[in-house]
Amino acid sequence: MEYLHTKIAEFAGDWTPWTLLALYTLSSGLILWRLHAMAQRGRSSAVLSAGLLPYATGWGNLCLVWLLLRIDGPTEAIPLNLWTNNLTSLSLMLALPALIWGLKLIPDSQSKKSSPASPAIRGPFILNCVTFILLSLATWQLGQDGEIDRNEGFALLGLFALWQCLQIFQALKRTPAASTVSIPLSLLDGLLILVGGFISLLAVDGIVTTLMAQETGFFSILQLGLLTGALMLLPNAMLAWHYARQQRADAVYHSQLSDAHICMPLCLALCAIFKPLALPTFLLDGLLFLSALALVHLLCLQLLKELPKLVAAGLLAVYAYALFIQFSL
Repeated sequence: MEYLHTKIAEFAGDWTPWTLLALYTLSSGLILWRLHAMAQRGRSSAVLSAGLLPYATGWGNLCLVWLLLRIDGPTEAIPLNLWTNNLTSLSLMLALPALIWGLKLIPDSQSKKSSPASPAIRGPFILNCVTFILLSLATWQLGQDGEIDRNEGFALLGLFALWQCLQIFQALKRTPAASTVSIPLSLLDGLLILVGGFISLLAVDGIVTTLMAQETGFFSILQLGLLTGALMLLPNAMLAWHYARQQRADAVYHSQLSDAHICMPLCLALCAIFKPLALPTFLLDGLLFLSALALVHLLCLQLLKELPKLVAAGLLAVYAYALFIQFSL
């Protein structure tokens, strides 16, 4: 990988950081594009796409965990990275689409026709919300001593695996049987997804290395967790924008909540299994805060079948305040 970084630096020169950012954006778009194509072809491809989507949006976070463990880097940046990711996913990434396009589980034009199927639409959302709250509270409880150790990491990994099984079961239930899957196209999709994943890993490695080489300033190792957390929200933003424009509130919520599961507990668990991970006080408090945000979304969509614009505006205000507190620490 060092050889490729050298070649990129020789080609881009002073524009290397921007080149790496462009590579990460394009590779993320490639992965999501092919997963979307898979979802349109056959039941098995659709279920596989639904199972892989959370890993596509959370791939950058998983890369960061692996890279910092590989070089014995500052793993204290990981909690801040995950906190930034989940806070933004549950506030900004849902509030902005609600203000611009509206987030209704059943659009007005389909409300009369789709009301009988509304439980099928709400079911996966309820499952995602409830499991996110429970996993956040479980992580909060395990981290009361200030860290997640190896055994607690395995416990969180087991809980995540249970959620993943429930996700696949839900995908099988809501995906109708379809025509025969095209094996050549599926293989091509898989190859392109692997290529996109490698390019994303290459870009994240280069960006992390660049930040760690700077010891002062905002774009430095001091803000490694915050900056990488913001960077890794690009796939989330792509999905939120794409599905919100199509009036697919269920898909918007599914993409953001599923990504939140990848960050916490999966990334926390994987890091803790290989190296005990200290949990700062702000993250323990933040887990309760994130659970409260998920509860707000659950109540809004269960009672009102939408995220009201007034609540969305409140979420933006909460997000701005949380960032202010974060910078003041």
